[in-house]
Amino acid sequence: MPTQDWGVYQDSLTLGTEVSSTYEGRHITATAAELNHGNVLAVVTKGYPVIFGIVAGAHGVGVAFQTEVAGTDLIAVDTEGVWNLSVVSSDDAGNSLVVAGDPLFINTTTAVISKIRDNATQIPFGYALCQGNGDGLAHTLAVKVHWDPRSHWLEDQEMLYFGNLRDVSIEWDGNNLEMLPLVDDTGAFNIGNGTLSMDVQIFGLTANDYVLWDNSQSMLSVVNTAVPPGDAYSALRVLATSTLANNAYGLAAYFDTTLNGVAAGGVYGVGSWINTAADFTSTGDEIIVPFEGGIYAAAVNATGRFVFAGQHQAILSGVPGSLHAWRLNVAAAGGAITALIAAANWQSVNYQNGTAGTGVVGTIPLADVVGFGVRYVDVHAAVA
Repeated sequence: MPTQDWGVYQDSLTLGTEVSSTYEGRHITATAAELNHGNVLAVVTKGYPVIFGIVAGAHGVGVAFQTEVAGTDLIAVDTEGVWNLSVVSSDDAGNSLVVAGDPLFINTTTAVISKIRDNATQIPFGYALCQGNGDGLAHTLAVKVHWDPRSHWLEDQEMLYFGNLRDVSIEWDGNNLEMLPLVDDTGAFNIGNGTLSMDVQIFGLTANDYVLWDNSQSMLSVVNTAVPPGDAYSALRVLATSTLANNAYGLAAYFDTTLNGVAAGGVYGVGSWINTAADFTSTGDEIIVPFEGGIYAAAVNATGRFVFAGQHQAILSGVPGSLHAWRLNVAAAGGAITALIAAANWQSVNYQNGTAGTGVVGTIPLADVVGFGVRYVDVHAAVA
């Protein structure tokens, strides 16, 4: 039961008695202090709009029948009817023509009526019944007053349902926006339909940090201008756990490119580059690595297995002009390479110190050097 009086409505009620005054309850009565008349007029004024219900949420609107003399004055308010009121011809985008039937909204701070419907400042007030020039100025227009809930504002834990059986719901639970189907694994969240589509962009801490699906180029971009330092941070992370169950592959990421048409240049499946800016410096012998791949096997899980730190495959239907495991291209300004392999320790290449190979059994083409051709290394059957 009510625990506090409001206006002329008492907290001690008798069940079944009529409360409405005239016109089936469209007129309500409250003290002037209980009405919000905005900050433009000094007091509640006859013939001007008011708002009420501020403490519990400003939903009530109407037009005052009397002018306030003191805050304790009882003021009758018409919550319906047609009134000539001041309406500013603007909406959320700027100046806007007002035409008959346009929904109108009132600012809960200024009590100014317009087509602006920003939920942070406005609540529904009624409907225009005539036209006002779209010049952003105030015009006296006939307005159908109507007390209406904030139908375009869903509050905490208020569900928005889709489907005849409420198949899908969207809810802001106070911390997260959650979309749930009534039955698990139902439907899909589609943006566009393959014929009519649009870009999708999710911004980070700044406008320069975002994830973008560019529909016109069919391209997904992840742009991060301020990746924090440390091993745990990156612009893009792919984390996966696979229970193989006799499956041949357990992949965190897979890239597969199909080529059509005529190639006019190089074709790359995956590219990785590091670009050092002018202000980049190094404090020691830090390494710069554009691509890293590795294997970590806990305990003895790798015992007795074949392990390849990297693998390149060429499954071809014909013999190419040349075939190489990999290509090294060092710009002239970089000088000559120190070695083909940088070994962190001798075990990395199984280096045999102080020994020489015995019994040359063949050669392996080591490098196809531009301007010189293929160069070979001898292969020995054993070390001395």
